[in-house]
Amino acid sequence: MMRLCVVLIWVVVLSAGGRADETAQLIEELAHIAEPGIGYGRWFSASAFLPYPDSTEMQVGTLGAMEHEEAAPLRKLVEQGAAAVPLLIEHLDDARSIRMEAFQTEGVGTWIRFRNHYDANDRTAKQKWTEGLRGWTPDANTSEYRLKIGDLCFVALGQIVNREFHASRYQPTGGTIITSPVRADRLRLELKREWGGLTRETHRERLIADFHSPDSTERQIGAYLRLAFYYPDDIGPAVVRELGKPVFDAQLLDGFATTLQETPDRAGRRQALDTFVRRYGDVYRQAVRRRLFGELAWVEEAERLFEPKDQPQYRVPPRQLLMELFDEPETVKSADIPWSDDNDLRSLARLVGAMTREEDPAIGDAVRKLFLEWPFHPALRPACLRCLANRGHVDLLLQAISEIDEHAGEADDATYTAIEAMATSRDETVRGVLREFLFRTTNDLYFLAALPAASDADRAAVLAHAKSILEQFPAQSQRGQLLLSMIGERYPQDLEAVLRQFMLNQEVERIETTCCVLWSNHPLAKPLLAPFLDDTRLIPGLAGEITVRERAAQAMSHAAKHIQFDSDWSADRKEAAIRRLKAWAAK
Repeated sequence: MMRLCVVLIWVVVLSAGGRADETAQLIEELAHIAEPGIGYGRWFSASAFLPYPDSTEMQVGTLGAMEHEEAAPLRKLVEQGAAAVPLLIEHLDDARSIRMEAFQTEGVGTWIRFRNHYDANDRTAKQKWTEGLRGWTPDANTSEYRLKIGDLCFVALGQIVNREFHASRYQPTGGTIITSPVRADRLRLELKREWGGLTRETHRERLIADFHSPDSTERQIGAYLRLAFYYPDDIGPAVVRELGKPVFDAQLLDGFATTLQETPDRAGRRQALDTFVRRYGDVYRQAVRRRLFGELAWVEEAERLFEPKDQPQYRVPPRQLLMELFDEPETVKSADIPWSDDNDLRSLARLVGAMTREEDPAIGDAVRKLFLEWPFHPALRPACLRCLANRGHVDLLLQAISEIDEHAGEADDATYTAIEAMATSRDETVRGVLREFLFRTTNDLYFLAALPAASDADRAAVLAHAKSILEQFPAQSQRGQLLLSMIGERYPQDLEAVLRQFMLNQEVERIETTCCVLWSNHPLAKPLLAPFLDDTRLIPGLAGEITVRERAAQAMSHAAKHIQFDSDWSADRKEAAIRRLKAWAAK
């Protein structure tokens, strides 16, 4: 027995040593990263959990400059989880540059600034992070910076522990924020202090704490993704517990906020709150309180940024309401917000819609119960259907499909999103029923939402049905852009004929729709739009008085490349550009 124990211990030691060697090698490979990515971009800011590439959410960026690539060494480090953390922390001061080009200011309007931002869950943090750490450093500005290996270790650490540790990100307008543990000693020390002793067990506990006590919906979704990836056995109980918390509908708070502002005296406002809570439940008392704290935060920020005349105006300010209704002191601040264990339906819908990374039956049962309690909530309904799409609840999905108005003249956003959600199902019965719906519906957006249910064998039938939907649009309607764009992507050889038929009677609205379809450097812009360069009819619905010829010219200019056009130019300048476009089209 002792010999067996010694052998097992030796195997564990060898395994740990091999993992450490692999981690060290991956850190060395970070030096070869040459393209921007999540957490280290220049002209965009985005979030994602790297092991799930389709979890990317763009937050802000510059058009045409948001391309990014997956860096395999970084993703593999993140996949190692807590085991990689000791070496990542050890390399936070690694000043070796990576291959990616240095960030540089590029003339007037661009800037680069260092900021020691430390992301923390404000509900679970053991200390409040000071402005000295979060704020600007004395040497904040620079004209050039090249990312280091230590910076990417910072990104990997944040990925593992569910923190937004971005080494670089875009800041409108024209700015880049750099957060570098390589150059910021205190930041590096704080990272080592908080995460240096992380084990697999404490990692699991911290993620569960993030899930149950998040300071934002993004934090909670991030915790779900990481628990599902690193600790799948724990995600079911955590979700079931979370979905069992009381819920409230924030839309009801909107109307009640107006009631508070319109009620003339304190006694009346207190009575209004009591009446509201009696009608909708005790959970709404704390919901109202937290909403007022949120409004107070906006007031405080506005007081810091704007002149008094530009600050939000309230008949009864949120601080006064907090004092009157909840006995808060006169010195109350937004930072004093109380946390509670309940869920806003809109935030809960975002979480439920993201819960597609596992197939735990307990989660499916809890989400089904939630769906049946709130079957028509516009955000929660499609979120539940997305979550349940591959969990075996076929009867519920089929019932939801049967309730859709196939011939709705105008698409309902919630219904469109619900169809999109159900179209992710891999169940053959669901896909078959959704395919039948696809070929019956006359609503263009519902058709597009159900399109994933079609197979390769349906290719010709899909195009034929798309054409039939286009034909039933009113002549003066501006609908059809998304449907035509789909045809362009899937059937590029058919697009010209379809567009010519679409514009056959030269209705202004259909020409405008065609311009939108061909807007981005499309080769068909030249042959299809050149005939309208003399059309002076006004296009309805656009800001300013823009003619058909101007709209066609602008779309064509994107394809011409060497000819620019802008409808805001002077009449003479626009006329000169249109003459050049005509000459180009005649070649």
